[in-house]
Amino acid sequence: MAEVLNPRHARFAQEYLIDLNGAQAAIRAGFSKRTARSAAARLLTNADIRAAIDEAKLARAERTKITVDNVLQELARVAFFDSFEDGRVKMVDKLRALDLIARHLQMFDAKAQEPQNVIIEVHSNIPGAPGSISHDGYHPEADELSVPEAEGNGHGH
Repeated sequence: MAEVLNPRHARFAQEYLIDLNGAQAAIRAGFSKRTARSAAARLLTNADIRAAIDEAKLARAERTKITVDNVLQELARVAFFDSFEDGRVKMVDKLRALDLIARHLQMFDAKAQEPQNVIIEVHSNIPGAPGSISHDGYHPEADELSVPEAEGNGHGH
């Protein structure tokens, strides 16, 4: 159970729950725009504030009945939907869903303890294209690509 927070800290915790953006939460809670990032970093390491945020997240999850598993299942439905050409699922949506799943699973985390090798089976829904899927589900030219572990921190130079 979190200790009672002062009004400014309580407001920061409430604002943080809106978008999980510490700097913006600090600004909305009345902290200076100039020092919002450092204030957010400091506030998010405060055990009482962190406990209040965690309690509020748990209460929200119980209230809405939305779990991480629910979200991952829905993302997987979009990511692995077989046909996007009919307009129901766009390629950009599939890629975004895959990105979110990969981030959640820390598949490309350079700090991960275990090597993160991924096998990707490449298919095309375009008839006659390399890797295309025939009407009987056979994948005549399915390629398997081994994606090596990413190096670096994923940020540009």
